[in-house]
Amino acid sequence: MKRYQIVARVIFVGLAICFAAPSQADNWSTVPLGKWAESRSLQYLAPEESTGTWTEKEGILAAVGAGAQWSTRLLPGDQGGGQKVTLKFTVQKSAGTPFSLPGGCSRWSFYWGENQPGWDLGVVLRFKDPLNFYRVQVSATRGQLALWDSTGAFLQIVPCAVTVNEPHTLEITARGAHFQVSLEGKAVLDYWDRTLPHTGGQAGLAVYQSTTSIESFSLEKVKAESAAMPPHKPDFHFVSGAGPVLYDGNEPISYFHQNPRDKTLTHEAVKLKPGWRPTYYTAIGPALSEIGLLPLVGKFPDAFKIEGGGETLTFSFATEKPGVAHTDYTVTVRFDATRGVYRYEYRGKMKVGDQPLVNLSSFEWLDPLCYNNRTAGPEVIHRWNSAGHRWNVYQGVGDAWRRYPIVDFLEAYNNPKMAWGKFKDFLYPDPAACPAFETEIGWEQTKNRGFVISQCTWGYDYHHAEVGDGITLPPGTERALNMTLTALPPDEADKLFAQSQLPDAMAKDATKLIPFDPRGTSFSKTTTWRDPGATMVWGGGVLDETTGHGDRASLRIDGPDKAALHMYQYIIEQNAKRWWVRGWFKTKGLRGRGAELKVKYAYDKKPIEAFYMGGLGDQDWTPFSFITTAPAQRDCTDVIFEADGPGTVWLDDVAFSALKEGENPEVTNFPVPSGFEPNKEVLIDLPMNVKPGKAVYDESRNGHALQLTNVQWEQEKDDRRFISFNGSNSMGRLPLKAVLEPSDSPPGTTGNDTYKPIFPLKRFAYEFWARPHLPARKEEGRGMVFHYRDNPRACFEAFNAKSNTCLFVWQNNLFHGNKISLSLSVPLDQWLHFVITHGDGKVILYVNGKKSGEAEYDASGPGFNFFAYQWEFFFGCYLREAYWYTGDLGPFRLYSKALTSEEVIQRFQKAGP
Repeated sequence: MKRYQIVARVIFVGLAICFAAPSQADNWSTVPLGKWAESRSLQYLAPEESTGTWTEKEGILAAVGAGAQWSTRLLPGDQGGGQKVTLKFTVQKSAGTPFSLPGGCSRWSFYWGENQPGWDLGVVLRFKDPLNFYRVQVSATRGQLALWDSTGAFLQIVPCAVTVNEPHTLEITARGAHFQVSLEGKAVLDYWDRTLPHTGGQAGLAVYQSTTSIESFSLEKVKAESAAMPPHKPDFHFVSGAGPVLYDGNEPISYFHQNPRDKTLTHEAVKLKPGWRPTYYTAIGPALSEIGLLPLVGKFPDAFKIEGGGETLTFSFATEKPGVAHTDYTVTVRFDATRGVYRYEYRGKMKVGDQPLVNLSSFEWLDPLCYNNRTAGPEVIHRWNSAGHRWNVYQGVGDAWRRYPIVDFLEAYNNPKMAWGKFKDFLYPDPAACPAFETEIGWEQTKNRGFVISQCTWGYDYHHAEVGDGITLPPGTERALNMTLTALPPDEADKLFAQSQLPDAMAKDATKLIPFDPRGTSFSKTTTWRDPGATMVWGGGVLDETTGHGDRASLRIDGPDKAALHMYQYIIEQNAKRWWVRGWFKTKGLRGRGAELKVKYAYDKKPIEAFYMGGLGDQDWTPFSFITTAPAQRDCTDVIFEADGPGTVWLDDVAFSALKEGENPEVTNFPVPSGFEPNKEVLIDLPMNVKPGKAVYDESRNGHALQLTNVQWEQEKDDRRFISFNGSNSMGRLPLKAVLEPSDSPPGTTGNDTYKPIFPLKRFAYEFWARPHLPARKEEGRGMVFHYRDNPRACFEAFNAKSNTCLFVWQNNLFHGNKISLSLSVPLDQWLHFVITHGDGKVILYVNGKKSGEAEYDASGPGFNFFAYQWEFFFGCYLREAYWYTGDLGPFRLYSKALTSEEVIQRFQKAGP
C-alpha cells in the first residue's frame, strides 16, 4: 500500500502550486477532504436530503453513498482539458443492481440516466457545472465500466473486471476528446467523443449506493492529443434484455419498449449522432383515427427479426389489429458518414383487413416527442440539457421551405400543410444535430386531403399525418409507409432555415405575444410570430397598452373568457412542494361569479385548486396572493385566470415562483358571495338574453361560456334574442369543463381513462331553439348546429328550396354499443324548439313540444360520449372547417336529467327564444 502512496506524492510534485500540502504522511490524496467541494445532482432528491458520507481515517478515504443519486466531491480549481488520473480503490459493498437503461417515457425529467442505479464508484472529469461534465463509473456487481456524459448520456458501456473486496488500480487518461481507461494496467476503454466534448473543469470522485474506500488518488496534467481523430466506424448490434437496446459499438443509441397495456411499440431515447444526447421517442404507427395505434404482433422482443450488423443492421416486425389492418415494417439502421449522423429508415406497408376502414379522417406515421428541447425558464435552477429548438422547418406545398415557431398556444395556426410526395422537416436550431424527418407518401392525393405537420399546442410532439375529409379504404387496400429518422448538421440546417418563410397567414398576423416570466410578467415585453423571443407565452386575453399597474400595459380579459398559462417543467422549478401566485387585478362592470384563479396539474386526477378573487362591479387595482401545491406533480401545470361573467378584468405583474421550506408569504382572502353556487340540474345554460362581448355567459355558473367568432347577436320586435350564423365563417366553441365544482377531479388521459365520462350522467337532455335557412355556401350540403367531437351531432341537411324544407338529424352514438340516429323533415325560416332526452335505455326527440321520434339503447353500457378531457362543443360548423350553419340559435341548455313530456311542453310554451 505504501508503495502506491509514494508514487502518488511523486506525481504531485509538479502540482504544488495547485494543491495544498498533504495533511499527513501517508494520505490518500495531497488535497485533504476539507478542501474538496460538494456537488449535487439536479435530479430526484430535495436539497436537504443527504446523498452520502465522506470521511478520512488513517490516510484512507471512506465514501458511503445514500439515496437515489450520486454523491460527488470535487477538487478545487480547474484541472483543464487534459489529465491523467490514477486511483486505487476497493468496493467494499456494491449497490448490487442489475443493469438497465432508463425506461419509460419521462418526457420532462429525463436526464439521460445520470442517476440510473447500480453503479458504485465514479471519477468526475471536466466538471463545469452539474449539467456539463463526464464521469467514468464502475459497477462491481456487474463487472462494468461506463463513460457517462451530461450531454451525451452513456457514451460507452464495457466489461470491466471490478470485484467486491478486491483492491483495484484504475488509470484514466483524458486528452481533449480522447479517453483511455485501464484497470491493473490492462486497457478497458479507448473512445473519442466526436460531439461537442467538454473542454475543461474540475475533477473529482463520486459514489452511488455503495461503500468504497479510496487508498490513493492522483491527478497529473498531460499534453493535448497529438493523433488525429480516426473516422467513425459503426458497429450496430442489439443487446437483449428489457429493450432490446440498439448499440453502436459500446454506445447505446436507442431502445424499444412495448406498452404492457395496449401492446403498442415505442422507439425511445433515440440518438441521432454518436456522443450526442437522446433526442426523442416516438410511437410506431400507423395510428388510425378512431382506432389508434396498431399493436405489435408477437411476443416482445422475440417479435424482432434481426439481420446483419456492423455497418448496416436491419430488423423487421409487424403491427396489427386483427380484421382491421396489418402492417409489416423493415427498419434499416445506417451511419451517414457525410453528415456524421444516424439514419433509422422505416419502410412499411399497411394492408386493410376484411372490413373497410370507413370515414378515416387521419392517418399518422410517427409522433416524435422531444426530450427537453426547450430553453430553461428563469425559475428553473436545473436547466436541463436543452437543445433550444425554436422552429419546425418543413417543406410546404410546392416544396417551398416554411418555418413554424415552437410557441405554446398555437391553436390558431396548428397543422400547417406540407408537400405531398417526398418531403422533409427538421427542428431548429441544435448545437450538434437538428432532428430531421424524411417522409414519402406512396399513394395519390385525393380531394380535400392533405399532409400536415401538426405541432401539439405545447410544442413537444410532432404529428406527421394525412388528414382531411373522411375517406373509406376498401378491404385489401395497401399503403406504403416510409419515414426516416435522422438529423441535419447545424451548417446544413442554417442554410435551409435562411431560405424558409412563415406560412402566409402567420406572416400577416401582427398579434403581439406576451412571454411568460415566472419572476413577474409586466405585459410590457412582447414578441411576434416572426421573431418569437420566448417559447412560453400567455394564452387568451388581450394585450392592453392603455392601462396597467404602474405602467401602460396589462392583460385584459373580456368576460366571459379566460387567460391561461400551460407551464411545463422547463419553465418552473420541479422540486418545490408549494408555489406562490401573486399579482394585481382590476375590474369594470364584472358580473356573474366574478374573477377566479384556478391552478391544476394538467394531466392527472388531482383536484383543481380554485381561488376566488371576486371583483364584481368596478374595482381599482387590487393585489392578490395565493399559495398552491398543484405544480408539485413535476410535469405541467395550468394556471387559469377566469372572468366568469360579462365585464372586464385586467391582470398585471403576475408572478409564479417556488417557495422554500419555512417561507410563508401573506395571502389574500376574498369571500364568495352567497347565491353563486353552480347549478346541478342545468349544466349549460345559454339564455342569449344579454348582448355578449366575446362570449355568451353560462347562467348555470358551471363556467361553460360560448366563445363567438363572427357571430351576430340579434333582438327582434317580439323580444326574441338569439345569435345568428352567416354560414360562411361564423362559429362558436364551448370548452367543456371536466369538473362541475372546483373540488371535483378531472379524468386521466392514459388508457381507457381518455374516454371516461366527464359528466357521470345516466339521464340528460338537450334543449335549444333554432331557425335554419338555406346554406349561404351553395356547396354546403349540411349545416351543423352543434357537435361534441363526433357525438352528439345536431345538424340540418337535405335542403330543398322548392318546398322550403330540410331534414333535422340527431346522432348520438354510444362510445361502445348502439348507434343512435333520429331525423325529421322540418320547415326552413321558422323558429323550432328541439328537446332530445336520454335515459333508461331510450332517446326521445321532441319538436315544438311534440314527440317526433325515439330510439332504444343498452342502458347497461358505458354511457354516451361526454368524454375526452379538454374537448369542446363546436357551434355553427364542424371542427372549424366544414358544415357551416346558416341560421339562428336561441336559448341552449344541457340538463342533468331527462325532461318529462310535461316539462318539454312547458318549456316550449313559456321559454321561447
